[in-house]
Amino acid sequence: VSGSLTIPAGTTSAMIIITLVNDTLVESTETLTLTLAPASAYTIGTPNAGTVSILDNDVAFDFSLGNGGNRSVIQGQSISNPITATLSSGTSQAVSFSASGLPSGATASFNPTSCTPTCSSTMTIATTASTPVGTYTVTVTGTAGSVVRTTSFGLTVNSAKFVINDRVETTDNLNVRSCAGTSCTLLGTQ
Repeated sequence: VSGSLTIPAGTTSAMIIITLVNDTLVESTETLTLTLAPASAYTIGTPNAGTVSILDNDVAFDFSLGNGGNRSVIQGQSISNPITATLSSGTSQAVSFSASGLPSGATASFNPTSCTPTCSSTMTIATTASTPVGTYTVTVTGTAGSVVRTTSFGLTVNSAKFVINDRVETTDNLNVRSCAGTSCTLLGTQ
């Protein structure tokens, strides 16, 4: 950029006002150098240039991820877990979600599939009757451009076994219960 500045006769200095344009881009420090060019009408002393550093005032985008804690599910059923993306700094960007560490036969979905922090998404894990019983560490990854964050929780898959209580007498009821560990739910009586 070039321009001119008039220094009135009899004075030895003048002021130049430079207006900076603010933006939301995270940038490194920029440098502005002002150099006085020689001319026949005046004499330039030394130094004939001045440099100013312009520091960026923008903060990089960052976020953290959290979840609702450990979950248990019976084979063939589904569970949900809230996933929260919290804005830590900068201007919000959309965060998309994915999951890893799921047992065989299990799938994960997110609703919504992405959101702009601070926000939440409901993660649903669906299992099949053949999903192996056990405890797994599920990791949810949130991605926004080059920023990647994770949160993990334990998923316990319990057997879909049935306990049948029957009596010797033919006039008594047959109770059918679904049990996970030591907790049972009555499914029906016949």
